Amino acid sequence: MSNWKPGDGVKSPVENFKEIPFSQMEPAERYRHLISTVIPRPVAFVSTVSKEGVGNLAPYSFFNALSSNPACVMISASPLGNGEPKHTLRNIKDTGEFVVNFSADWMIDVVAYCGAAFPDGVDEMEVVGLTGLPSLKVKPKRVKESPAHLECKLHSLIPIGDGGPGSTTLIIGEVLTAHIWSEAYTDGRIDPKKLSPLSRLGGAWYGTLGDVLFRQIPSV
Repeated sequence: MSNWKPGDGVKSPVENFKEIPFSQMEPAERYRHLISTVIPRPVAFVSTVSKEGVGNLAPYSFFNALSSNPACVMISASPLGNGEPKHTLRNIKDTGEFVVNFSADWMIDVVAYCGAAFPDGVDEMEVVGLTGLPSLKVKPKRVKESPAHLECKLHSLIPIGDGGPGSTTLIIGEVLTAHIWSEAYTDGRIDPKKLSPLSRLGGAWYGTLGDVLFRQIPSV
């Protein structure tokens, strides 16, 4: 139990700093430093369907919640190495639908594997042996092995950058309905320990939930 009170300050080991000149770096170097600093990041396992009806599944760690009215989430989809849009972005543009399947620590191997650049027309969900569940509001399937799903319709697309290396498209989706593993949902509350969320760190490193700390925001 902490004995901290307002005015005590914080005991910190931090002393010296290394300046990182982002404005002078190449995009790849900026990316490497950015993803190693902004940690941990939740991993969205995004399922989509092409206009031809072919499924796609890909992990995104540039992902988070945005608002609750309307309920919106965002993912950031950078172009492929050849400058072409990723299958996820192309499918969302064509259909206006996607599902965010939340990643858990028991899914780390398939999440990492699905991050590869698969050829067009490959359904990663079938390749890795995951189980597709029908969604209620959208066409893309949900991943049964995931502890939570958000069915989304496209709200807006925001291009960032000039389309070259390091550029991205911000995909904002409105959540139509959610599905939570029943064992993680009790009396209207979601148990973070049961969800066992997987997070992305820098490079090829991932993180698990670890210690769960509880602090209420006081009235001041």
